[in-house]
Formats: sequence, C-alpha cells, structure tokens
Amino acid sequence: MAKQEVSATKRLRQIVNVISKNHFLANFYHQTNPEVIVAALEELGPTFIKLGQLLSTRPDLVSPSYISALETLQDQVQEDDFDTVKTTIEESTGQTLAELFADFEKHPFASASIGQCHRAHLHDGTEVVVKVQHPAVRQLVEVDLALFTRAVRLLKYVPEGSVVDLPQVVEQLGQSLRSEIDFTIEAQATQRFYELNNGRGIFLAPKAFVEQSSSRVLVTQYMPGDSIKGLLADPCPAHRSFLSRYQKGRCPVTR
Repeated sequence: MAKQEVSATKRLRQIVNVISKNHFLANFYHQTNPEVIVAALEELGPTFIKLGQLLSTRPDLVSPSYISALETLQDQVQEDDFDTVKTTIEESTGQTLAELFADFEKHPFASASIGQCHRAHLHDGTEVVVKVQHPAVRQLVEVDLALFTRAVRLLKYVPEGSVVDLPQVVEQLGQSLRSEIDFTIEAQATQRFYELNNGRGIFLAPKAFVEQSSSRVLVTQYMPGDSIKGLLADPCPAHRSFLSRYQKGRCPVTR
C-alpha cells in the first residue's frame, strides 16, 4: 500500500472552500446557524471536530445554542477497505493478522474520524474490539496544526481584554489530538482504569491488551452495553443511590 501524503496546499484550499461555502466566519461571529457550523467541522475532519468539542466546554465563548449543537458533533466517516486495515495492523504491530487473532471481522461496526472498529477473537477465545487508525490521520492532524499556528501568527490584532489566548488554544488542541492519535496512551490508560475500577460497585471495565496494541492499533475486551448518558438520564432504582454518591464525590471509585 502506497503511503498517503497530505499536501498542505490542497488541505488549505479545502479548508478555505468549506469555510466559504458555509459562511463559517459570519455565522460563528454572530452565533447564528449552529447546525451549519457543526456540519462544516464534521466535513473538515478530526482536528476541527476536536476544536468544536473544546468550544462546547466554553460557555464564555459560545452561546447556549452553539454549545448544544457542538455537543452533538459526530465523526462518522467512510470506512477503509479490509486490505488497508490489514496492512495497518501488520505494519504497526509487526505481526500478521493470523498471529494476532483467531478470527477478524472484515467489515467494521463503526468508523469515526480517527479510526474504525472491528470485532475479533484472540486465540484463547476472548472476544475483542480492534480499533484501527485511518491512514494519513497523523499527517492530516500535523498539517492542520501547522496551518493553525501560521494563522495565529498572522493575526496581529487581538482585542484588549480578550479572554481567548489563541496560541494557547492551538497548543491545547495539539496536545489533545497528539495524545488521542497515539493509541499506546489509550491502551495504557484503559488498562490502568480496568485494574483500578473493574468490579467495584456497578462498574465493569474492559481490559486492554497492550501487547497486541500499538500506536495505531488498540485491542480491548468486547463489552456490549449502552451509553452512560442513558443511565444518568434515567437510572433504575438500584443505581440511583450509587449515582448520587458518585456525583457528590463520595463514590469509592473517585477516592
């Protein structure tokens, strides 16, 4: 598989085109048409989706309607074909697919901006989820961050008393994205969370298989379930007391 390269010139042209056709700057400045802003961020990919997610936590910068819209940001993207996935796994881990897994589903059950997820079984029969990073994600993120940095340097006028430190925003965005696209960090954090919390109270946490993972491949135990948002919105009686203590900081898990 040929290595995919991201051209800074073409990427800049794409960004300008999306911003222009969605009247991004005017909408954002006037805090109008938040759904248009969300669609533009989704179209531009992981760097801009992460930026939108960061903005959704800043009520001092965006209106309530914008916060609500940004919180719905989705990052569903077209899936990679199986040959691409297989190559990424084998190049990144140094092992063949057959050496790593007893079986591996060719079609993903989810595909987001950073990677896509497949079901598989380890040779001991453990059912796992394999998250495989899309090709060129790292290059795309680095090109976007470089463009952001250049844009910030070109902005010579910052209103007095502004609450926005643009260089700091770009730095925070870069730290967050670089951490997110290094799956070894997520594997270690997932395994640490499993060791500390699995089986405590109502918590069941998936185990991470660090030895089978890499910077572009993450292997975790398969655990079916629903989003915790549903539990928080409508907890069953057995969980209400636990959630009340958790939210007040008195849950044993939070000590």
